[in-house]
Amino acid sequence: MTSLQPLADPGQAWGSACEQVTAGLFQFIDNELAVPERLATRRHLDACPPCALEHRIRLLLKGLVKEACLAPAPQGLRERVTASLNGAVA
Repeated sequence: MTSLQPLADPGQAWGSACEQVTAGLFQFIDNELAVPERLATRRHLDACPPCALEHRIRLLLKGLVKEACLAPAPQGLRERVTASLNGAVA
């Protein structure tokens, strides 16, 4: 991610800085950005309500996906997959 440019108007939705921030939001959430980019992203999110909202939406989405992945597969599906892996026709 390139260095973020400060917004002339922090409330401006989807400017160049906003596009940079939203493009790297999942990396920010996963703590995968280098420290300078992480700090710049945090400053931008603190100053830009539209990007802060997008950040909250993506946090929620990530939580929902994680929760959905924890649910066990239905028994019938598990049996069909197991049978298929064993070369049997279900």
